[in-house]
Amino acid sequence: MKFTVVITLLLLALTVNSQSELNFYINDQHTSFPKNSLAWIDSTEDKSIANFYKNKNQFTSSIPITLSNLNGQIWILLPLDNDVSQNINYLVITNPHINHIRSWWLDQNYSVVKEQQTTGDHHAFQTREVIGLNYVFARPTETCNYVLILIDKRKEILTANIHLANMTFLEKRLTQETILFGWLIGIVAVICIVSIVLFIYIKEKVYLTYFLFLIFMLIYSVSDFGFANWLLAYSTGKNIDFIRPISLILGMVFYISFIEQILETKNHFKILRKALRIILFIFIGMFLVFSSLYFLTTNKEIHVYIAYYGVIISHNFQRLLIAILVLIVIQSIRKNLKYSILIAFSVFLFLGVHFVNHFYEVGVLPDKLIFQHFLPLIYTVDCLIMSIIIARKFLNYHKQSLQLTQELLVQKIEYNSKLNEVKEKDLTRISQYLHDNIGAEISSMRYDLEALKSNPNPALELERIIAKSSHIANEVRNASHNLSPLMLERFGLEESIGQFLTQINKSSSCNFQLDVIGDVETIDKNLKIILFQIIQEGIQNILKHAQAKNAILQIMCEPANIQLFIEDDGVGCNPQTIRHGLGLDSIKQLLEYKKGVFQFKSEPNKGAKIYVELPL
Repeated sequence: MKFTVVITLLLLALTVNSQSELNFYINDQHTSFPKNSLAWIDSTEDKSIANFYKNKNQFTSSIPITLSNLNGQIWILLPLDNDVSQNINYLVITNPHINHIRSWWLDQNYSVVKEQQTTGDHHAFQTREVIGLNYVFARPTETCNYVLILIDKRKEILTANIHLANMTFLEKRLTQETILFGWLIGIVAVICIVSIVLFIYIKEKVYLTYFLFLIFMLIYSVSDFGFANWLLAYSTGKNIDFIRPISLILGMVFYISFIEQILETKNHFKILRKALRIILFIFIGMFLVFSSLYFLTTNKEIHVYIAYYGVIISHNFQRLLIAILVLIVIQSIRKNLKYSILIAFSVFLFLGVHFVNHFYEVGVLPDKLIFQHFLPLIYTVDCLIMSIIIARKFLNYHKQSLQLTQELLVQKIEYNSKLNEVKEKDLTRISQYLHDNIGAEISSMRYDLEALKSNPNPALELERIIAKSSHIANEVRNASHNLSPLMLERFGLEESIGQFLTQINKSSSCNFQLDVIGDVETIDKNLKIILFQIIQEGIQNILKHAQAKNAILQIMCEPANIQLFIEDDGVGCNPQTIRHGLGLDSIKQLLEYKKGVFQFKSEPNKGAKIYVELPL
């Protein structure tokens, strides 16, 4: 906890000490501003050379390397002596996010040798003299003694790295930037495609969260490199400054959501999760308020203040959220949670980003490509780390899926085996019935027919034989109806049960009633067989043991399951002693394979109840 507090205070201190920074380079070598360099902070909006001539006496020799809450545009006059200007062909300013920028090449009398038009990220992209991501101004072939630079990014943190460079530096920088951008965008785009495919395939929320995080990181990277201006404001001066902070905030929201799902903070870190959620919701609320004010107001001054203080507040909230995430990953490592090491590495990378960005902005770190675009670079590394988590999660899912498929296959084989046993038992019962009852009746009728030969008065005997043959025919028909698969295919479940109970009611002293709720004909054929077998076994037990006068069967078919109730008013029994002798053991095994429920309740002199539930 103390460790997290220290980190939070350090992170907040970075914002408190946030300051604008001007740095000077010659051919990629960081150096101090040339001797006799002059500067002036101008609170007006006048960006003409006439403003310079009018106020050149306001210029001072102290270059404001460190600027706090810049409230004006800054003019910089750099002398080009032989040491500075040798082999210099271009003025390059590498920060692509400056609102307004302009330059003039002057002779020793401050007369304009060459004037470049105003450009910047608040102007059309095509206003740049050299169409590139950075601001490049070509030096004229005529003799120049000074270069005058105008930079306007008031009320925003300004990091302006001013380079006097040759063609080699320019080509190197452009090549490096293109390669780095291509790799970053390519890697994230591929992972993005894979993540959405996994979401479509698996339908798990974590893959969608990861995909949305990647999308906003793509948007941020495109904007951070300056390509957003090229894509969206090439021929118009659209102000698209809002893209970077908005994409960064939304990316942070989905990043936190992803970590919550992976580490299951809902189960493991309830208090920390609550604190994280509270801060996150306040963060989102303030983001919505600032965004609404920014887009609804037309006041330019308000725009400036919202842009400045909105970014400062956003950075503070992000750093506070990261501090809580640090505490969560430390606890997750202690609990040895799955993926905790990878998540910790990811979070600490985010932590490092804020320190690196701060030291780059204040000029401690040189103007190298890796530091200028450190945030999208680390985002890409984070995407790779999280892709490892996603890949391992998918492999685990695939492994579990294969195991489940194998288990289901084994269960299906065992289930079919048990089902065949039930069918075989059904056939055995019918076979035994035919042999013991129908066979005996036919044998008796044969003896009667043989005795008819010697009977002088055969009429009465013939009537008795005809009645017996009719009885045998009915018994055979009833037996064939009781072959459940054939009967179910022909009549359906409800009709088959109804006919079966009608026959029982005619031949027994117990009255059976049937109540069916829902459409039972839509269920699987095997489930119908199981239900019919359970009903047959239950009825046979009632007839043999219950001495019941009334019994009721109720079937309820719901979208998720089918339920069967069998209840009688018989003598009951003690389930502890008789339960296993009721002939339902094989049925109960089938129910286990189908993840069904079987319950038998009975008390002496209070009847018996059977409850069966099968998932559909």
